[in-house]
Amino acid sequence: MRLLVVGHSYIVASNQKKYATLKRLNPSLELRVVSPPKVKGAFRSYEHEMCPGLGVDEAIAMKVFFNRSNMTYILDPMAFLKLLRHFKPTLIHIEEDPHSLVAFETIILASIFCPKIPISFFIWDNLNHIARFPLNFVKRWLTGFALARAAFIVAGNREAQKLLGTEKHYRGPSFVLPQFGIDYAAYLGEAKAEIARSVAKQTGVSVIGFMGRLVPEKGVLMLCQALEALKQLPWKLIVIGSGPLEKVLQEQWKPKFGERLALLGPGSSKDLPDYLKCIDILAAPSVSTPVWKEQFGYILVEAMASGAVVLGSSSGAIPEVIGEAGVVFPEGNVAHLKDVLARLLQSADERNEFSRVGRARAQEFFSHETVSASYMKLFQRFSNA
Repeated sequence: MRLLVVGHSYIVASNQKKYATLKRLNPSLELRVVSPPKVKGAFRSYEHEMCPGLGVDEAIAMKVFFNRSNMTYILDPMAFLKLLRHFKPTLIHIEEDPHSLVAFETIILASIFCPKIPISFFIWDNLNHIARFPLNFVKRWLTGFALARAAFIVAGNREAQKLLGTEKHYRGPSFVLPQFGIDYAAYLGEAKAEIARSVAKQTGVSVIGFMGRLVPEKGVLMLCQALEALKQLPWKLIVIGSGPLEKVLQEQWKPKFGERLALLGPGSSKDLPDYLKCIDILAAPSVSTPVWKEQFGYILVEAMASGAVVLGSSSGAIPEVIGEAGVVFPEGNVAHLKDVLARLLQSADERNEFSRVGRARAQEFFSHETVSASYMKLFQRFSNA
């Protein structure tokens, strides 16, 4: 099988591990994973990395045009055509929205030079957001054009899969899988000494972690409000992330909480497992908006793997990620969040049981090996190889 993958997410080495694992599972797999050389995120830019296990001809940073977002970029047509003609894929997997320009480009070029090759998509979209005129018509047409060509679609959550049929009128095969797995072993053992020192965990004090974008919809201010009503209990809050609410946390909540609040900045992805090993409870109190709701919540999976108790709101896909491995509360309900936190802070037995169940869930359903094996079955089923 010769698999061609297109997606901006694979600029990052940790995400490329999905396909490095796929190669280990199937050594005969020939692979090309194409992404832009540079991607601008919400709060930082990313440059192309290489994952051990993939060669320079397998993880390809291809020149792009109109690189304002993952919706607008296209790959260099001449370089892309050359790749298609020489590699001769037996399946093309696009990990971008069906209405993205690169999806349209990929389908057009493939229809000319390899018209019988199956094309599949990975999508996250779990919200039927209707753009303003005339973009709504453009988006609808591009989506319909892409889905009509799709051999199958992988949705990142159950609601995204449901919308495929109810709103996007897709009638082909669809499956629900995470986009990526995690390196389960990386979350076991003790944290590095320097990370443990920065958290400064004290005996008898439960460490609550918030890790993510510091924006209103992620709920960090709600978490602070809930903890303000629990000052009589022994806890410490560490916040790792960046965004517009940094100033509010520093100026409004740091004076109130003092040493009980540690603002550790954006952190680095390589240090994340060690920070998670230092916390007892991971909170994801997200709140849906008219244009956004949680599509997955990878930090929940990573926290489960580390043994932390996961506490999340009912926003989007959070409940299906947590399952029976943690606690879900109604989104936007600060009083309920406070009550759940109080219960967890006062019950070591309940925390220990959630920790046990969470570790097992992370390994069984979300490891690189499990996720990649599921993708391998789909690729083999639909490939023309």
